[in-house]
Amino acid sequence: MNKKIKRPLSALRIIGMIFTPLGALFVIVGAATIPLFKIHPESLSGKPEVFHGVFIGIGLIFVVLGIIFLYRSGKEYKMLQEAYDSGNYITARFNNANQDTNILINNRHPYIAEFMYLDQYTGIMHFYKSAPVMFDPTSALSGRDVKVYIHPNDPECYYVDIEEILPEIRMH
Repeated sequence: MNKKIKRPLSALRIIGMIFTPLGALFVIVGAATIPLFKIHPESLSGKPEVFHGVFIGIGLIFVVLGIIFLYRSGKEYKMLQEAYDSGNYITARFNNANQDTNILINNRHPYIAEFMYLDQYTGIMHFYKSAPVMFDPTSALSGRDVKVYIHPNDPECYYVDIEEILPEIRMH
């Protein structure tokens, strides 16, 4: 399959996008002030090595954490894309949609659609959650089935393809 799925904006990705440049800025400030304090040692009371060490040290910690967060976020997206690309899907029925009060975007809580699938062989009912959407999808999804793409190596990694069913939304 050639379609690229929408990359979810996860908390890890947001934190990584903040920590990495902020850490780089701290490292640059710490390193750039080394020659400045050698030229004008009277401009800093105390030991300039401590100042440089703190700035560079904290900056490196932020850069490393930011890169780790971005890597993990990218790995999660790659797994979702692999699940979609594998073409290995089940058809799940819409169950309900609830607001996720843990997330707040522009003073609004997004909705998470829940789908259920009964495994005919084991008799186990599986529930899958969609990515957040900014409107109540209940009327568009009621009584509908949706494809849930399952990663071939990790059944806990799945992608609910609600974009296939939902109409294109334009907010005015």
